[in-house]
Amino acid sequence: LGVYKISGVIGLASEGWRTTIKKDDNGDPSFSLATEANENGVLVRTYERGTTTPADIIGALTLRFDVEVEVPDIEPVAEPA
Repeated sequence: LGVYKISGVIGLASEGWRTTIKKDDNGDPSFSLATEANENGVLVRTYERGTTTPADIIGALTLRFDVEVEVPDIEPVAEPA
């Protein structure tokens, strides 16, 4: 309950994480979360707002990951005459 594991993503950063949380109509966070990144991926734990009670928040959670991908050098190929 309230635990999401992201793994198997090539180029996933192991540090430099930033999270933002959806806010309610009063500007308060809709829930609490904690992230932990390691060589195996990222673990995201979600909790009821202001508590340590695990909670699934499927309707309010969007995870966006920016990854660095190495692009190989591409040499131009001559077209046949």
